[in-house]
Amino acid sequence: MDARIATAPSPGRDATRPAPGEGSAGARDKVVPVIETSLGRLAELDGDRVEFMVRTDVPTYQARLPKMGWQPAGEPGLFTRRLDDAPGVEEIFARFTRHIEAMIRQSARLEPTDWETGLAELVDRAEGSGLRWWLYGSGALAARGLAIKPGDLDVHVSDPGLAGQVMADLLVEPVTRMRGWVADAGGRAYAGILIEWLAGAHATGTEPPHEQEEATAAHLELLPWRGRRIPVPSLKVQLAAAERRGLDDRAALIRQAMRSLTVRHDRRHELTVRHDRRHEAITARLSTENDRNLARSAAWAGWRIPHTPNKCPAPALPKVIRFNRNSARRCW
Repeated sequence: MDARIATAPSPGRDATRPAPGEGSAGARDKVVPVIETSLGRLAELDGDRVEFMVRTDVPTYQARLPKMGWQPAGEPGLFTRRLDDAPGVEEIFARFTRHIEAMIRQSARLEPTDWETGLAELVDRAEGSGLRWWLYGSGALAARGLAIKPGDLDVHVSDPGLAGQVMADLLVEPVTRMRGWVADAGGRAYAGILIEWLAGAHATGTEPPHEQEEATAAHLELLPWRGRRIPVPSLKVQLAAAERRGLDDRAALIRQAMRSLTVRHDRRHELTVRHDRRHEAITARLSTENDRNLARSAAWAGWRIPHTPNKCPAPALPKVIRFNRNSARRCW
């Protein structure tokens, strides 16, 4: 049985607009919240929990929140998300309140994300921390240069708590042990884009594996990106994930990228073969010229190269001959 203590609601950032039928003058006196947030506390048998609640009257937002992991709370426009309690949760909730509308709009592709800044922040903070991680989903494809705009960055991590420490001042949700989800634990931060990580993703038993599960560690590639190296799943793994999810447009982009990689690989192979043949031709020509230079030098010095039987027999010389006084004999 839950024991709930709710805090006072807080309006979201820039989350007001004129009331219906009001002009700009009336808007100064009367506004209707687009988003309200509130924090509740729950006492449960397996530990204390907190409840982040969001109320919105925008149909687009109401349709998007369940896709971001929020549950309808019974009342129209009210959604809730239960998370583990943690030190500093009030500060995390305040940061969440500032960014919730931007996160919803970016997830719905109504507002562009600053995914490059978010990814650079993640990579730089994770470097040297001991955190093992990889980027997957649309963010990994965008980092490859595919024409796709990520609404968030999905990350697999080895240690969700360590990831929370690395992103501590950017958290918009505390690191949480999940119940009835695809993974054991997860967390969220915001840095121009929502960064969501998970750990202990449940195995699907598919081949190739799902891009978020542990078995994908055997299918990773290090992607050069802006002077950094980012671990990402292979395109084969990401294609399989897109096809299973029915993301036809994304699957088509991945297939096109795979074809381009094949063409570039074939072109590099062709250039390598051409280079090898040219090198062999140059080597053969230099060998011939070396033989001629040897003969000229020997004649000038009064020495005869014993390459044919004559009055000065000598063992046969190697195929490539370099002039050396000790390799020739003087004929009297």
